[in-house]
Amino acid sequence: MMRNKKDKSIGWWLRFCGFIGGIVLAGFGWFLDHPANFPKLMSVIAPEASAAAQILDRLAGDEKVIIPTTDPGAKFLIQRWSGLPQDVTIIGIGRSAAFLQFGSEVTNDIELHALVDSEHYIEPAWRMSAARRLVDEKLNGSLILWSSFITFGGLLISAVIGIYELLAGK
Repeated sequence: MMRNKKDKSIGWWLRFCGFIGGIVLAGFGWFLDHPANFPKLMSVIAPEASAAAQILDRLAGDEKVIIPTTDPGAKFLIQRWSGLPQDVTIIGIGRSAAFLQFGSEVTNDIELHALVDSEHYIEPAWRMSAARRLVDEKLNGSLILWSSFITFGGLLISAVIGIYELLAGK
């Protein structure tokens, strides 16, 4: 008789831990949906896009920096750079000075350049704002699926265990 009571006690603790674990999973899924707050998490889930975001930050901060093509994020950017000739060897990515563009609305931007040597680059240039949008889309696209799955999986686990406890209590 004593053993049966102990088995029920262990089962209750397992269900309780599963319920709390489901809530923790749901919270973790929410954090995945907000990648800008967690750069280390971004580098695990989407390493190339995260490295490209770091490159864009470095280029935005220093006009004289040149990112070599051996950098992991440079490969990501060069592969998505539309209009670059395939027969030219690119040694790195540089940038122009910031500029203002006047029109229906005033915007400032920076042009990225594919360098063939330390002083010469090839056309077309790529706007940093467009490159950043592409990187953000990649980061958000890969994270939204994982965050949705983990959040709803955690909520489902908690709900099933909670409903079971309600029904078992009657």
